[in-house]
Amino acid sequence: MIPNRSIKKNVVSVLVLVVVAIALVVLIRKHAYSGIPDLRSTITSGNDYYMSVVSNSKTIENREEFAKQIIQMCIDNSFKSVILTNDENGYPRKLKVSVYHTTEEIGKDDAVFQFSYEPKELNAEYDIRSNPEKYELKIF
Repeated sequence: MIPNRSIKKNVVSVLVLVVVAIALVVLIRKHAYSGIPDLRSTITSGNDYYMSVVSNSKTIENREEFAKQIIQMCIDNSFKSVILTNDENGYPRKLKVSVYHTTEEIGKDDAVFQFSYEPKELNAEYDIRSNPEKYELKIF
């Protein structure tokens, strides 16, 4: 009877490990697709910002609404992973954004889409926060 108890303990241990592994995989996948966009990198040239953003979702239903959400997150400085520095040069004058679904796609796959948010006037000196009515959104 002792061998049976030992076998039962081993089977139970393996089952517990399998359940824990499955739970971890589910949690990791759920986190990857939280649905909350986040900024992953920013390159600045003066007050022009070139950004890589992840949607943290499998699909983007409305690209224009998503772009507007990212613009508002820039204005509110509400990204989870990166805080934009607005104290020295103020808010961005122009945004050029590449959107990916996950961080892993950056540098490996093409962007899901890109958009720019820039002044309608070529050499405008205002920023995205001060004069939103003078800006236009272009989705590529």
